[in-house]
Amino acid sequence: MDQLQNVHYRQFLEREYQSRVRRNSGYSLRAFARDIGMQPSKLSEVLRGLRGISRSMAEKIAKKI
Repeated sequence: MDQLQNVHYRQFLEREYQSRVRRNSGYSLRAFARDIGMQPSKLSEVLRGLRGISRSMAEKIAKKI
């Protein structure tokens, strides 16, 4: 398929977040969490590798991104 198959979902989320920060320097992790439908603390844990996400959460995030 395409390159996204080889990118771990944490890396994908981090890249998407950084892309949004580049477009808007005031964009926060809290805003990103809101935009993808997650609690900020849970998103932070996901990005730090302390928590995973379910398939249904991944699908929900994919639809919002």
